[in-house]
Amino acid sequence: MVSPTDITFFNLPSKVEGFLASIGRKYYRDVRKERNALNEFMLQRVQPKEVFELVKKLVAVRNHQNNQKDKFWIGATENIYGALAYKNQIETVYDSLFAEEIKKEAEKAAKNWETFLTWAKKSLPPTTANELSSLKIKTLLLHDLDDNNKTIVTNEILVYSCNDTLWRFIEAYFFDSGWKVGRVV
Repeated sequence: MVSPTDITFFNLPSKVEGFLASIGRKYYRDVRKERNALNEFMLQRVQPKEVFELVKKLVAVRNHQNNQKDKFWIGATENIYGALAYKNQIETVYDSLFAEEIKKEAEKAAKNWETFLTWAKKSLPPTTANELSSLKIKTLLLHDLDDNNKTIVTNEILVYSCNDTLWRFIEAYFFDSGWKVGRVV
């Protein structure tokens, strides 16, 4: 799995290509369109990790049994340009197809974060616990495809603007939890 700090706009095309190759798909690269899409994502201040996840969602939507023969989704290329061109549709359809899973996992993520904050209040100095409580987080439900094109669901909590000291506490707490944590600076 690719961590958020591994993905930059510079290496995003190769990360997408690697992901698609890992699930037996070809990366259609139109350099001009991909560059324009990257520029647009940068202008919209979308993080590279979020673009990568959008491409993965596009694959999940296209791979879903309801959409495999749908002309609309067949026309969506599995690349950065396709993610930009179909961005709103991807999010909407993905959320509707996987709504129940997303809801359960979001509740689980929130519960895990709350459990972490409860632990922090009991175990850490009050100022540190308060700083942790004030952090902005985002929970992600990630879909990957295994070697047999079966969907694998993983969970990730992204933590925004976190200093090194707080990050060490977060990493240590979630190390063996089965949850991935990512840091967005």
